Amino acid sequence: MEHEEHHISKLALYNIQFFCFCLQNCKQKDELQTVDDLLDRGNPVNIFENRQRLKNEPGSILKATVTGTGQRVAIKVFDLTDEDISWEYIRNEISIMRQIKTHPNITKIFGAYRADRDTVWMVMEWMDCSLLNVVGTIFGDENKPPFPGLDGFTEPEIAKVIFEVLKGLKAMHTLGYMHRDIKSENILVNASGDIKIADFGFTVQLTKDRPKRSSTVGSPYWMAPELIQRHEYNLAVDIWSLGVMLIELMEGDPPYLADENIDPDEVTKLILDVGLPPPKNKEKWSPELLSFLDTCLIRSPKLRPDSTVMLKHPFIYKSCSRNELIRLFNQLKLFKPK
Repeated sequence: MEHEEHHISKLALYNIQFFCFCLQNCKQKDELQTVDDLLDRGNPVNIFENRQRLKNEPGSILKATVTGTGQRVAIKVFDLTDEDISWEYIRNEISIMRQIKTHPNITKIFGAYRADRDTVWMVMEWMDCSLLNVVGTIFGDENKPPFPGLDGFTEPEIAKVIFEVLKGLKAMHTLGYMHRDIKSENILVNASGDIKIADFGFTVQLTKDRPKRSSTVGSPYWMAPELIQRHEYNLAVDIWSLGVMLIELMEGDPPYLADENIDPDEVTKLILDVGLPPPKNKEKWSPELLSFLDTCLIRSPKLRPDSTVMLKHPFIYKSCSRNELIRLFNQLKLFKPK
C-alpha cells in the first residue's frame, strides 16, 4: 500500500510537470503565433543579399541590399532564444513601426520576416549611423581622441538635432505613443541630414482607459524621476529624456556616466536624491539653450511642457539648416560612399 501511494504521488507529480510543460509550450506557440501574425511571407534569405554584420553599432544589425534592385536596407535580428528579448519587445518594435512609418523623423520599416525557427528579421530603411556614433566621433571616447578642430557641436547644430527629434516625438505623442528610451543611441542619422527616432521596443500606447504607466523600463541615465520611482507617468518622461540627450550633445555624455567613482547602479538614486548637476561651462551656452534644458528637466511632470509647446521654444529657432548639418557630417567623414 505504501509502495502504491508512492507510485501514485510520483505519477501525480509527473502529470503536474507534464501539464506545466504543455501549458508553457502552448504559451510559447501562442506567442509565436502572435509574432507570426505581424510577419511578411517569403524567405528573407532570398529577398536580401550582400548581408554584413555591423560592428560599430549596438545590437545585432545587418547591412544588406534588396535582391534585384540593390536598395540598401538595415536588418535588425531578433534571436528568439535570447532570454533578454521579450515577445512583447519584438511585437512592440514591429507593430508600432508599421503604424507610424510615414513620418520623416521616424525610421521606416519595410517588412518583418522569420528567417528560421529561432530568428526574426525586421527590415528597415538604411540610415548611416546612430547619433551616438556622431557624438563619440566629435567628443572622442576610450578608443579615440576628440575630433581635431572641433569644440563639440555648435549651438545651432544642437538645436537642429533637437528640433528634428521633437518633431518625431510630437508625431508619436499625438497618437498616444510613449517611447520611454530617448537617447543618442536610439536616434539615427544619414548623409542626407535626416534625423530619425528608432528602437521602439519599450514604446507603449496610452489610451483613455489607460492614460498612464508605472513600470520601470528604459536606460537609467536618461530616466525621469517619476519613472524611476514607479509612480504613474505619461508622455512627459520623453521630454525629460530629451533634456538628458541635450546634455549628451553639449558635453559628450549624460550626467554621471563619465564619473568612474559612480557605480551605474547608484545613478537612479542620485537622480532622485541629488538631481542632475548643472551643465559644465555654463557660460558657453545661450540663455535660450539653458532655458530649454531647464524646461525639459522640470522635476514635476505636471509642469513639464509637452512636445507641441517645446517646439515653440525660442531655442528651436536657433536651428541650423540641413545643409549645415550635412557639412558637419562630411567633415567628420562618418559615412562611406555608396
